[in-house]
Amino acid sequence: MSVRFPYLGHQPGRALSAARVPAVFDVIHQAVSSRRRIIVNRFRQPSDWIRIVALGILLVDLAVLSFMNTLTRWGMNGYWPGMGAMFGGLLTGIIIIRLSRPELYLDWIAAGILQISLGLMLSRDAQLVAPSEFALFCLVFVALGTLRLWIGATLEPGKGTASLMAGGLTSLFCVGWAILERFAAIGVAWDVIVATDLLLTGSSIVGFGLALRHPPSTML
Repeated sequence: MSVRFPYLGHQPGRALSAARVPAVFDVIHQAVSSRRRIIVNRFRQPSDWIRIVALGILLVDLAVLSFMNTLTRWGMNGYWPGMGAMFGGLLTGIIIIRLSRPELYLDWIAAGILQISLGLMLSRDAQLVAPSEFALFCLVFVALGTLRLWIGATLEPGKGTASLMAGGLTSLFCVGWAILERFAAIGVAWDVIVATDLLLTGSSIVGFGLALRHPPSTML
């Protein structure tokens, strides 16, 4: 008496799932390529790199200010949780608007607005006690990291793409850090997590600005 085994050779569900993965990557690749063609003329002025480097340095300074107040417990007069993120986002918007005139770099401006939103949430409740507030905090953080990855990916190759994408990955890492802190209660202040993101983002923007020093024709 022979034993029959189920035939596993034809599995349409698995085949369709496998086919969707390359299709998704193709869509993403096409979207990135299309976006690159649209924004190819960004950051072409000789002085653009100086302003970008200055922005990155200012973000690093604001992050250091947050660290000094939170970690050393100096209790500086006039400082409140989220202050570094709020001013960092505001400076990002102001400098990018001045740099991009007469156009508007809406993706960069949106990143600044999301950064301000993080600071506003911490200024309202530095402990993020309510679950809804923490969920919104993480959602905004994820949106910020994803947007930074998009900004970096859509840049012309050779313009510091890796530097800006590293900043986006840092933001997503900080979201994971925040979730770990929420459930493990390590004892790290939310302002420190946001300041860490601000510090590394500022460093990545400095790297991006330095990559812009070379004329476009010499970029690889």
